[in-house]
This record gives sequence, C-alpha cells and structure tokens, in this order.
Amino acid sequence: MNDKKELINYNDMGGEIKEKYETLDVFLKLTERFDSTGKRKAKTRSMVVFTAMAAAMAGLAVISGNILLWPITLMFLAAGVWLTVRISRVPFPDEIRSKGIIEKDGLDAVYGDLVEAEHVEGTSIYVGRKYLFLKGQWVMRLADIKALELHEYRSKEDRFITARAEFGDEFGSGSIELMRLPENEYKKQAMFKKISDSIGTARLELTGEELKLLNGAGEEKSLIEIE
Repeated sequence: MNDKKELINYNDMGGEIKEKYETLDVFLKLTERFDSTGKRKAKTRSMVVFTAMAAAMAGLAVISGNILLWPITLMFLAAGVWLTVRISRVPFPDEIRSKGIIEKDGLDAVYGDLVEAEHVEGTSIYVGRKYLFLKGQWVMRLADIKALELHEYRSKEDRFITARAEFGDEFGSGSIELMRLPENEYKKQAMFKKISDSIGTARLELTGEELKLLNGAGEEKSLIEIE
C-alpha cells in the first residue's frame, strides 16, 4: 500500500459509519496519537529531550575544555531536528497498518470483530475471530501473525522479558511487542501461556495452523522448554 494514498475519512460520512469508526479510533487511540495535536506533542518531546542532551554535552565541553565534545553536541541537535521533521512527514507504522486494514477489510468487519473480541485478562490484548487488537496501539490480522516469541531486553540499567508477535502483511513485516512480562518465572510462564493459548486457539480456528512459539534465540520450542 502506498503510504501517501489518501485514506477514507469515515468521520465525514456521519451516522452509524462515523460512530463505528469512532469506536475503533478511540479504542486504538489513532486520532489521539497521530493527528496534528498528537504529533505536535511528540515533536515537542523529541526537541526537549535532544536539546537537553545537547546542552548537557555543551556544558561538559566547556567545563572539561574537550573540543571533541562539540561535534557530539551538534549531533544531538541535528538528531532532534531530523526526528521532528520525520514525525511531521512520515506516517507511523501503527497508523498505516490500522487504518489500512480498516479500509481494505472493511469497517464493519473490523468493528464487528472488536465488539465480540475477548480480553486477555491482565493485558491490553483483545482477541477476535479474525483480528488481534492491542488497546491504545493497533489492530492486526490473526492470519498475518507467524509466531509468538519470548524476547529478552538487556541494558546496563535494566533487564526484562517481553512477549512479542512476529508478523508479515502488505504493510510490512517484523516483530512487535505485546506486553512486558512479570519478572517472576512462574508468573512469566503463566502469562505467556495465557497469551499464546488465546491467540493460538483463535488463529487455529481461523487458519487451521498451529501457532509457533519461539524462545529468545528464535528457535521453535514448546512452552515448557522456553526459559
């Protein structure tokens, strides 16, 4: 799908069509995040963060007298400007996929599935017969989900495990986070099983295919083997 293609404006249609779209829009927070106001807030945040980082580097350069820090300061400022321009011009993947699916599959199909979708308790995940919804984020076709994965994130300050979905559709492919899992090993496994059972059952009924479960190395394992 061409990102520059004009999408249908359901709000201009009024009546029941507008009400159905507004239900999806509010649930996924599309307008809240991606209209001019939402993007303006995102631009402001990016400029504040990168300007603060640049100011910190500039202060350090003055105090230490290290002239090599000045190019880094300029890099932070340039990154802030680039990100601000990108936010203004480039549609977000969540926006492209969610609006694209609603338009291509039909408003009634997506709306009807959301109304009947089952909530996975303790998560923002809602599983329908044909679609997977992540509240406040996006909608995705169950048939386009290739696998669920336990993914370990590590940094110097933190370490945690997330449940992610591998997917591929006409809007792109990759891996997207479903939720951060509990640190307790038993609770982590229980939550991942709850998520995989719910999504896997719905996907099996729809496609007749078992859902693959992957460990952090991308290897296919049974849930019990994933540690």
